[in-house]
Order: sequence, then C-alpha cells, then structure tokens
Amino acid sequence: MRRAARIAERLKTSLEVVHVGTDRATGSTSVAAMREIRKVAEDVDGHWHEMTRDDPARALVEFAHAHQITLIVLGSSRRSRLEELTKGSVVTRVLRFGAEQGIDVHAIARSRRVAPEDEEDEE
Repeated sequence: MRRAARIAERLKTSLEVVHVGTDRATGSTSVAAMREIRKVAEDVDGHWHEMTRDDPARALVEFAHAHQITLIVLGSSRRSRLEELTKGSVVTRVLRFGAEQGIDVHAIARSRRVAPEDEEDEE
C-alpha cells in the first residue's frame, strides 16, 4: 500500500484503497488484520472503500471504471502456483478485466522486510 501511495503521489492523484470480501470467505482476513490494513490506508492518506462481492477481480475493475481510475495497483498473489492453477488468480483476472476496460494494472511483488538501515533507501 505504501508503494501505491508513492505512485499516487508521483501522479498527483488520490489513493483509493479497496477491500473486496466475499460471502463465502471462510478464511477471510481477521478483524485485527483488517484494522491494521485500514490504519495503513489512513496513514498514507488513502480513501478506504469496503465491499462484498462474489468476484473480487471483477469488483475491483468495476469500481475503477465507475470512479474513472486508470491504474490499479495490486499486491502479488500469496497463493502457491498449484492454488493459482486450481482456484485461479485474482491478479491474472484483474489484468484481463482491466485490459477490457482500458485500465492499467501494476502488480507489486510480495513486500519484503526492510532493515532499519535500508529504510532511507526505500523512501
């Protein structure tokens, strides 16, 4: 999210943070984790949006289209390659749906822990 905030800042635009949950999400993000994610969004001056849809990929692209957003920034999938093949990849589907709507998609690799002495370089 911090990388997305830096991209938004460079583009001189707002950061819209969207969380899409599903009705069938049994292993969904915990309440504490959601609170932390929302806090990070607020810390980087992001506007928080939360919705429940059966198809998160389509929901993200529809949200972007409805709000005239031209770039979606996503974290890469934490699913294993086997899970992506059997259950599908949200990132891949957002790429496909985004292309249909003329929306660019930027996938960011899994975040890495930054050592304190490297934090200045990361900024």
